[in-house]
Amino acid sequence: MMAKNKIYKNLPYKKIYLYRFVVLMILISLLIPLFGLLKSGTISLFATLAMLIWTISFYLLPMLILYFNYRSYNKYTILQISNNGITYKDGLQKRAFPFEEIEYVEFNLSYPLYENRWRLAFWDEYYYALVKLKDGEKYIITCLLCDELKEIIPIDLIKKRRRVFPLVQIKEKIKLSNLVNDNILFEKKVQSFIIKFKNKSELELQNIVKSKNEYQSEAVQAAKKLLKLKEVISPVGQTL
Repeated sequence: MMAKNKIYKNLPYKKIYLYRFVVLMILISLLIPLFGLLKSGTISLFATLAMLIWTISFYLLPMLILYFNYRSYNKYTILQISNNGITYKDGLQKRAFPFEEIEYVEFNLSYPLYENRWRLAFWDEYYYALVKLKDGEKYIITCLLCDELKEIIPIDLIKKRRRVFPLVQIKEKIKLSNLVNDNILFEKKVQSFIIKFKNKSELELQNIVKSKNEYQSEAVQAAKKLLKLKEVISPVGQTL
């Protein structure tokens, strides 16, 4: 299946992976004690508490850990998928890339989901994909954001990894976060150099670009931008 210009945002699949499972857990926790009451005419407080603790410990808590972990990665992500490729936007980070630029897409699955067997816990349904591009860039797409990625990505790009508990690796998040912060800091420094260099002549700017080993990369980038700006406005006789 290929989705044409389909946009995913605001975690559209949380209704399936959170609300549906919470409702099911509540019903199970209520129906089992009710069954005991109807069968014997009495209900054990110990049995009710045991059922509640079991449900919270082995079903609800692990699921909530995965939910908030996935939510922290894709809460503000906007994913657009077309026949040509993928556009990934998360805050100030935006990247559009065709499928040809993808090195692989690694799906991190629980053991039951990986082996396609019966899932005993609701959190077994959770999974995420790590998209790695050929230039080394990595992007996280969780099932809360897009549950159709396996059908969209070309099969030869797909890898599968078994995970006991498919929590997104924290180091991946730090790497993506650092990338965004570094880009912001770089652009701020470039803007500072643009203000500093605005009165320099075209020859002076060219010397900065040519002597790039003697200047900070932000300064060289600022000089390049100013030179391009001069090229644009020079035909109409304007000056900086």
